[in-house]
Amino acid sequence: MEVCIALVKGREIMLKLEDQLVYIDGRIEHIRGLTHEALRDFAEELAAVPFTDHPEYQARLNARRVAFLSKLLGMAAAEESQDVVVRLLDSVHYDVLEFLGETTGNA
Repeated sequence: MEVCIALVKGREIMLKLEDQLVYIDGRIEHIRGLTHEALRDFAEELAAVPFTDHPEYQARLNARRVAFLSKLLGMAAAEESQDVVVRLLDSVHYDVLEFLGETTGNA
């Protein structure tokens, strides 16, 4: 199963779980405890967000992605994998803050 966990500069960053290996953006990351059920539940959460052609739609998706990435950070077993998840979390969280008007736009 594969699901988009972030949009970075308009490019989808995908998380894939295959043969108990976790891939983020095509690279194996050391994430422990991620199950197909958890990934499926996350994909269903994203799919449940009603589509609109308004920026609010992406903000709602990103709010759910922030929550998922926060959980994923706790599962990251290697420092390099933690760094990958933190960078994605920062990017997605910033997008939510920007939508809410809580950034200066200079970061």
